[in-house]
Amino acid sequence: MSLREWLTNHWLIEQPADAKEVLFLLAISDREVAGSGVAYAAALQSAAAALAACGYRAERAGYHFRVIDSLRLTVGMDALVVARLDRARRKRNLSDYERPDVVSRQEADEMQDLAQDVRRLVGDWLTANHPELL
Repeated sequence: MSLREWLTNHWLIEQPADAKEVLFLLAISDREVAGSGVAYAAALQSAAAALAACGYRAERAGYHFRVIDSLRLTVGMDALVVARLDRARRKRNLSDYERPDVVSRQEADEMQDLAQDVRRLVGDWLTANHPELL
């Protein structure tokens, strides 16, 4: 499946790629990774920046799922890594809405490392493919 097919399915909204938005999303990601923020949020913002660079944003319905899954189509992220991010998304939902004790310290640390990897990958991809947005 492609981003164009996602657009046809009404999972995305087309919008012009905008350097200001991409840099804003990356700044949020950097803040979340570096500070006391939530690592999942950092990975989500990095993924949203890559999607924005391609000229899209996710629809509200299923936003987190679509943005994370789009990493396969934007930066060519390995499906196993995307699956790890999706597991983190599901755990985040549980911890936010049902059970605050569902994420272990080890899982939080692993997500922190993964968020840093995602940010680095998206940054490298933007530099190689969309330097005009940086």
